[in-house]
Amino acid sequence: MTAAPSKDSGFTLVEILVSLFIFAFISAGTMGAMLQTFAAKERLDIASAELADIAAFRAIIRADMSGMDLRPMRDGAGGTESFLVTTRNPAESAALLTFTRLGRSNPAEAARGQAERVRYLFRDGQFIRESLSHENPAQMEGWNGRVLLEGIENIDLIYRKKLSGSASSPVDIIDEDWMILNKIGEASETNEGAIEFKLQTEDGVETSHLFELGI
Repeated sequence: MTAAPSKDSGFTLVEILVSLFIFAFISAGTMGAMLQTFAAKERLDIASAELADIAAFRAIIRADMSGMDLRPMRDGAGGTESFLVTTRNPAESAALLTFTRLGRSNPAEAARGQAERVRYLFRDGQFIRESLSHENPAQMEGWNGRVLLEGIENIDLIYRKKLSGSASSPVDIIDEDWMILNKIGEASETNEGAIEFKLQTEDGVETSHLFELGI
């Protein structure tokens, strides 16, 4: 007499296929969620890095603007430059602003003064800060550069100065072509105001950064 097969002996093929389908469905959903999480983290890391770059850029520019000084400087040939501050540097067409600042740090206690010749350049989508290790370029080999921002489509630099007129509120004077000439033998006039940088990234994001001048 043959014994009947036990119903608890195993799973049927249909049950196994259904189980595999459910497992694959859950795995696909979990993988999609994981990929979305990784993509969101990557976007967050990129945004955090961009914010850090902007913060560093603002800190450097703020220190430069607050330390700006109106003092004559020599040119590369040993003569005296015709300007103290300018947005139209004849020696470098890519220069947005050329000036002298005081108060730079000297942790290595090198044999140099605290004055520093600085210029900002816009070249190949980069905002570059260049400086001379000495305020007189005739004594040095060349400019040392540092990229402050990348991925820039356009930069507008505007000098703003408030003049007290007959009206009750000051008048805001905007000058995109700003220059303070070196008037030999004359005291430099006070140029209280601010510099505004309008930046447009390659992604079309526009930001404005205003810095008070220390002159």
